[in-house]
Amino acid sequence: MAEVGPLIRTWRWLMNIGAYPGETDVRAGQRRIVVGYIVFGIPPRLLGGLGRFGVGLGWVGVNDMMAWVVPALGLAALAAKPHWFTAIVHTLLAAALLENLVPTVMLGGIVEADLIMAWT
Repeated sequence: MAEVGPLIRTWRWLMNIGAYPGETDVRAGQRRIVVGYIVFGIPPRLLGGLGRFGVGLGWVGVNDMMAWVVPALGLAALAAKPHWFTAIVHTLLAAALLENLVPTVMLGGIVEADLIMAWT
């Protein structure tokens, strides 16, 4: 069997976060989707949050920064407590709703917040 590179090893390691013995194939697929969403979602959220500070929207930037901190904590929780998968996903979904609702309120409405609630 051919040796795999560091990128593939890293990807496999990431996709195994939260795996546990006896995990069903369906649950493993669900977990991998959530882990992939978190891993690919953190960089744009980090950059978007930093961008808000640059245009004078400090408190909205803080909210945007929380938009990557909460999923990162969820990933750590999934690694530590894989059987809490459902509760972790529900927490992440509630956080996603709040992270989009808060800027809508802070900026004064749906249009002023670039219709973010429409996407939510």
